[in-house]
Amino acid sequence: MLPIKTLKTALLTLALAFTPAYTLEDTPDSLVPLRTHSIYAPYVDQDLQNRWFDFGGEAYVNTNKHIRLTQDRQSETGWLWSRLPITVNNYQIDIEFKAGVRRNDIKTKMRIIYKKDSGLQVKLQYKGWDEWTPCFEIKNATLPTTPYLGVTAITGEVHDAHDVISISTSSIVIARPSLYTAPPKGSKGRLSEAEGEGTWGGFFLKLILLAGVCSGAYYGYTMYYVRGGGAWSNKRF
Repeated sequence: MLPIKTLKTALLTLALAFTPAYTLEDTPDSLVPLRTHSIYAPYVDQDLQNRWFDFGGEAYVNTNKHIRLTQDRQSETGWLWSRLPITVNNYQIDIEFKAGVRRNDIKTKMRIIYKKDSGLQVKLQYKGWDEWTPCFEIKNATLPTTPYLGVTAITGEVHDAHDVISISTSSIVIARPSLYTAPPKGSKGRLSEAEGEGTWGGFFLKLILLAGVCSGAYYGYTMYYVRGGGAWSNKRF
């Protein structure tokens, strides 16, 4: 007599044999703008205030151009801070700024990417549009759970004008990793579209075959008991 436990083990082994090997593939995340932590021209309302940001020190607002934190003078300080903390776990902050005289038409930007389970990245754009140069990266960085967003500047004997042109903050919605069949060792690159379609088609075919095998095994095992091979035969009338 084939024990039930042995049959279950056999079916589980068969199911695993039909299951393709999966691995995680990076998928693009989506961004949701955070108005509470973004600021653009004209920066202030009719009362010369901003609902989401506060500024002080020597900082002043030119509604057509920038928020100037310091002028090109010695011993100045200026700051710009959000009024509310960032409450999302993953976020991206793009800050367009200018320090001194801009020598080309490329906008200077700093991008800060923070993902709670990954770490912190800082990149700069100054060579070309959307060409980001890594500045530094900290793996598994831990930041305060509700940080405030701020930009400050200070001048001493060496001095320049420091301007904030815009700040754009977005919540990062982590995409669920897609599943694909792991390529053979030594192969390079992702699966082609045709190969991907073939892989999934083969997977569903195997799944149907697996269901048929399991149903047949269960039916055969049931008939084995009914016809006198198992404990059920002792209970027949």
